Amino acid sequence: MSGSDMNDDMSESQGEFAAEAQETIESFGRILLDLEAQQKSGGSPQPDSINAAFRVMHTLKGISSLFGKQDLAELSHELEEILDSIRMGRQPLDASALDLLFDAVDLMTGLVSGEVEDHSIGMTSFQERLLQRAAGASPDEFMAQSTGEVGLSPDLLQTLTEYEEHRLQENLQQGRRLYLIHGAFEVATIDSELEELRNKLQALGEVITCLPSDEEVGDDRIGLDLMLASNVDAGNVEQVAESAGSRSSEIGSGAAVASAPAPQEKSEPKPEVTKPARESIRSLSQTVRVNIDKLDRLMNTVGELALVRNELTEVLHEVTQDTMDADTPRRFVRQMRTFHRRLEDLQRGILEVRMVPLNQVFDKLARVVRKLSREFDKEIAFYVSGGDTEIDKLIVEELSDPLMHIMRNCIDHGVESPIDRTAKGKPAEGMVALRAYPRGNHVVIEVEDDGAGIDPEVLLESAIRRGFLDAESAEELSRREILNLIFMPGFTTRKEAGPISGRGVGMDVVKTNLLRLSGLVDVISEPGMGTRFTLTLPITLAIIRALLVQVGNATYAIPLSTVLEIYPIKKGYVSTIEGREVVTLRGATLPLLRLEPLFDLEPVPTPAVDSAGEPARDDREYVVVVGMAQHRVGVVVNEMEGQQDIVIKSLGAALSDVPGIAGATELGGRRTVLVLDIAALVDEFITG
Repeated sequence: MSGSDMNDDMSESQGEFAAEAQETIESFGRILLDLEAQQKSGGSPQPDSINAAFRVMHTLKGISSLFGKQDLAELSHELEEILDSIRMGRQPLDASALDLLFDAVDLMTGLVSGEVEDHSIGMTSFQERLLQRAAGASPDEFMAQSTGEVGLSPDLLQTLTEYEEHRLQENLQQGRRLYLIHGAFEVATIDSELEELRNKLQALGEVITCLPSDEEVGDDRIGLDLMLASNVDAGNVEQVAESAGSRSSEIGSGAAVASAPAPQEKSEPKPEVTKPARESIRSLSQTVRVNIDKLDRLMNTVGELALVRNELTEVLHEVTQDTMDADTPRRFVRQMRTFHRRLEDLQRGILEVRMVPLNQVFDKLARVVRKLSREFDKEIAFYVSGGDTEIDKLIVEELSDPLMHIMRNCIDHGVESPIDRTAKGKPAEGMVALRAYPRGNHVVIEVEDDGAGIDPEVLLESAIRRGFLDAESAEELSRREILNLIFMPGFTTRKEAGPISGRGVGMDVVKTNLLRLSGLVDVISEPGMGTRFTLTLPITLAIIRALLVQVGNATYAIPLSTVLEIYPIKKGYVSTIEGREVVTLRGATLPLLRLEPLFDLEPVPTPAVDSAGEPARDDREYVVVVGMAQHRVGVVVNEMEGQQDIVIKSLGAALSDVPGIAGATELGGRRTVLVLDIAALVDEFITG
């Protein structure tokens, strides 16, 4: 094997590890958020959730050892020990324990990415905290009854693991009844049937264990006994068991006794947490998990395309060998139609494979909100909806940092401190909401808070003081234009920089990154009421349908997803308002955008006659009405060339920042045309 092949294998191996490890760590983070939510709701953390966290750490330890990542393997092993101590009841899952575990998520992410500062110092400091936590664990202090007193057989007890015996004791202390649910499952469907029964029983209490049954159930079935601890009576359990084709029997009950007092939570000094060199919530890998059914559909489509290729090859052979008959042209047309249909199916299938739910970034933002709220000593209720909305994987990754910047500003600048909120008659707990929903070929993401809002007067005063505007220009700005000052590079209303924001870095990055994705950001705010940021993005930037138009001697492609309508106009119908051309469309004023001055194009002289020899209509143009979010602009073009599926290619680093151009695409005949960036054009037009 050559050196390059070995390097490729190693690179692929590291990529597999990064993808698997990150997914495991993110799963751990989601479980912690669930545990904290359970704690805040006033209930006890669910044993299944704690056990799930334990299993995730065990998995991470295994894959870290497999790939030779000893630091991460050692850390996950120590966390596994802590979680085992918590699930076995030797120490509580209190606020300090959750802080420790959440900090572990950040540290483990840094270890996987390799982007950590003071690596050895951070690891040593964190491991000292782990040792202190482990030292505080107490031996089992169960005040449980003898299991013999509740009628449990010794044979049954011997089959329980240490953890299952602990859960049995815990439930007995709570005075719950114990039931055995006897089920017989078909061999072919045992997984789904058992899962269905478990879910039904979990609604009644806690399923402690699942054991092989001693009862005869037939050669084609498998007998299993599930032990359930519950406060409901035997009739309800029997009803649920019968609905799943099983039966139940009560095997004992515990007597409610006073449990041992919970250990007092020790105050722990806030440690300095190891931080990544460049804080980000982007994924460490470009891997996309794909359902096998989607791949099967793609393979079927490829197979059908191969049949079309064979038929077209046969037609070509007949043409070149001069053996074609009267049916050959019809066969060619028929196969070309089939080819186009199958190609569209393949394109749709590939786009489906690229699509991922926004939860991939929303889950990480939940941890960011928790972390920032604690750093700023603010109480934040974080609400998320629409996380199952799907968008292109690459857009999700580019969206991570802008969303994190917006969240920081909401918590730092937006939501007031509990004292200030109470003084204003607001609840001490602030609200930040994150919503997503599809709108046509776009996805809309809203980030809203109920904080202090943005005062336009303060924005104007700061812009004038810092030299962004003069007093005369400030008087001409609309409310929307004033609010959009926050997206100017270097702009801030803070007189002194804070630890998180206030340095004039962040919101301009949000706008710039969104424009690169052909997206827009809008802000609406009311002083004292809160602020809402609205991000509008295309679902994908891969294969798109485009409208080809001619402006002067140049041809451009306009993404069809941004086109609302097209209609011809005569120059005499164009008016000018405040120096801008407009037309009236169904009673509304539509501003016009001409590309000639923007791209420095030479106008094409209008011929005296057209191709048919008739007098040329030199006063006819077309308006392509494009829209992003709530904004509408009419792009003036000379001719329409039709629609076509295109693949946008980058212009390279030297031309990547050309305003108004998203990239280029190649048409038939090796003709290359530029693709218009409608989001950037609209944004420049309405703010310029």
